Amino acid sequence: MTFLNVANAVDAMGENMEALDLFESTMKDNERTLAKWHPQTLNCCMNIAITHHIGLRSFARAEELYEKILVGRTLQFGFDHENTRKCVENYEMCLKKSRDYGRLAKLNKEFPWLLEPGRTILRD
Repeated sequence: MTFLNVANAVDAMGENMEALDLFESTMKDNERTLAKWHPQTLNCCMNIAITHHIGLRSFARAEELYEKILVGRTLQFGFDHENTRKCVENYEMCLKKSRDYGRLAKLNKEFPWLLEPGRTILRD
């Protein structure tokens, strides 16, 4: 079992701070051995953002991380790839919860498909 799997299990049990430590350690290892923009590194960063956003309700930190991930995923996959779209949707939910409507409007302008009626929300 990888540290990422352990971190996900710990996070699922509601032990957000312990999971966060494991996610961050795994991300640092991935940055060192793979690269900053490697898909596995970005996945670790996504888990950290989700833990801040949903588990800890630390929206400002989650927003910073979603922005970083979005840069990496658009560089790796492009604007309309499923992985990029998942990040955009998580970021959108975070902005709505934090009531950051200025950033939300900017995100909607950058990714107009967010405003499409009846769009299907992707889930990990």
